[in-house]
Amino acid sequence: MKRHPTAASRLSGQRKEISPPPKPQRLESADSAMPTSGPVARTILPTDRGLYITLPPDAETKSYLIATGSCRPTGPFPRDKMQGNRCFSDKYYTTTTKAGIKLPRPWLCYSPTLDCAYCEPCWLFSDRSAPFYSDAWVKGVRDWQHLSARIDSHAFDANMERDTRNATNYWRQ
Repeated sequence: MKRHPTAASRLSGQRKEISPPPKPQRLESADSAMPTSGPVARTILPTDRGLYITLPPDAETKSYLIATGSCRPTGPFPRDKMQGNRCFSDKYYTTTTKAGIKLPRPWLCYSPTLDCAYCEPCWLFSDRSAPFYSDAWVKGVRDWQHLSARIDSHAFDANMERDTRNATNYWRQ
């Protein structure tokens, strides 16, 4: 069984190791939603949101997911005929400023199993009892035509900012 050092332990110089959680439970509908062609379809990524039923995952699973790294395949991605043959693109993982500087969007992930984009901090750390909680970025977004606008609005969403703070505080514990 491969063990992964946590990011916090790497920063502090201590070697704290975590074991991977038990094999993830597959969603019942995951097989029907699985893309059927391309490298993304043939690759099972251990941090794929579509492989985990429990929302939010338990603490051990969160540690494993964060230590293993975000699910950010580079494609090619399956095209959706119902949406004008549009699809996700790895170009969404970055944004370009008006000055032409490319900045990463470390929160944005893609699930090959669900064929949707999702926000990793929202999935792992959102307060599901908050008054304005929306599960769109937890369950995933598949509106390929309007994805750029949805990403831009989510990047400045107060709930997402809070979830990112929760993720930061999680590592400080």
